[in-house]
Amino acid sequence: MMRLKILVILLFFCTTSHPLYAQNVKKMKLILGQPIDQSAGKSAAADKINVLLYRTVYNFTAIVPFLDVLEPAAATNLPIRENNMETVAVNNQSDFIVYWSYKISGSQNNPQAEIRQMVWSLGAGKIVQEKVYTTKLDVTLIDTIDLMLEDILKPVLNLGSIKTAFLHFQNFQIGKETYDLWINSKYISRIEGDNFGQKMKVLADQVYRIELKQGFKEVTNFTVHVLPGEAASISYKAVAAVKLLPFEGKDAFKQYLALFDKHVMLEGDVWSGIPAGKEYLFELYELPTNQIAKKAFYLSDGMVKEINVNLKAFPRFYTSLGFAYHFEHFTGSDGLDKNTGSADISFNASYFLTPAFWAGMYFDYSSGNGLDLNIIGKIQNSAYMAGLEAGYLLLGDQREAVKFGAGIHLGYSFFDIQMSSDNVKLYESQNINVGLFLNLNISWVQLRLYVISGMKSLQLQYVNYVQGVNADITSDVIVRINFALQVPLF
Repeated sequence: MMRLKILVILLFFCTTSHPLYAQNVKKMKLILGQPIDQSAGKSAAADKINVLLYRTVYNFTAIVPFLDVLEPAAATNLPIRENNMETVAVNNQSDFIVYWSYKISGSQNNPQAEIRQMVWSLGAGKIVQEKVYTTKLDVTLIDTIDLMLEDILKPVLNLGSIKTAFLHFQNFQIGKETYDLWINSKYISRIEGDNFGQKMKVLADQVYRIELKQGFKEVTNFTVHVLPGEAASISYKAVAAVKLLPFEGKDAFKQYLALFDKHVMLEGDVWSGIPAGKEYLFELYELPTNQIAKKAFYLSDGMVKEINVNLKAFPRFYTSLGFAYHFEHFTGSDGLDKNTGSADISFNASYFLTPAFWAGMYFDYSSGNGLDLNIIGKIQNSAYMAGLEAGYLLLGDQREAVKFGAGIHLGYSFFDIQMSSDNVKLYESQNINVGLFLNLNISWVQLRLYVISGMKSLQLQYVNYVQGVNADITSDVIVRINFALQVPLF
């Protein structure tokens, strides 16, 4: 199985035997409050502060190995204010809480902000850092946030200075694939497109476990370790593989040419390292110019696509033998209202006129529906069904391993009704049945779901013991699930 490939270029990558910060210590719990706008009026610049300030600090602190930062969704619901930080910290067993408030002033073209930052410590039982920062709302804001972040970490980490490094995500080659970026089990961002790029400041001399996920599936993971002031440049290429299986049903007197993405591909070839996240075209020609197959397909990351070419001519004849179980709802003039079911044996013969369209016939036998009639007692009915079917494959065709289709059903049924106790025949009913079905094939295994009209009204005349007693029975609809093995005959 092809393995996914990750290209990680670590600039100035090295390790040290003397970490700057304590390793494997108990995690300290940290809550970041959402910034509170205390401006006199509303300003469009408020969103810039709310998003940039909170996301920058969260992305940095959330992936520090010895910090446990409350998720933004949970922190948003906490009533963090200047006068209740101790209450929030105690209730949530948090070691530190960061509170921000700000006021925006100045003109619309040249706004500036005054941001107040407070760090409350549960251990100290007081505010351990409080400062007001004045900044313009341009690139200066980023430098101010970096300074604010360092002022947060000094009391939290109990250090005089903070050493940082960088993780630089760039040069992604992923086509239309999308991923979720996780660092140290924390969701960071969505990755989309070849132009994805993100530069993150991180605490230096720590091990960062980076994961790329697609839903619940982990595509790849690796670890990065950088020293103070250094950077790790991380790139990723999504790749897939294609395997052209040997052709089935080749004519020994003919020559064939297979093209994958306009490049010649030979039977049995396995091509790996193909850029994923895009659509490719496969074509097959019977030389010199007769195109006999053309199909486009999408290659996802890590996919191994097997191309199966079946050159056996159509039409072709298939047969299947299987087992089924069907459900019916019976009603009767004597108060009968009952759902019942029975096992069936089925036989189908299908004639594929093209790789997608078929027509055929079927035969089905079932026995075992026991019905309790209030005025007669328990009866037994056997059913013989035969008829015609036609269908069309909506996804895939008969030359592929997996295909899905739908069809129509027209049949004749013969119901034989008799007493369960003494096998006394009560009635025979003959009906025309119509219906629809869905068809799924995985290799030779066939699964079908039928919805068929039921039997028409029956007049059961029980004359042997009670003269003139009648029971009018109707079956509304038959739901039938059929499991079979389908094999080609010629």
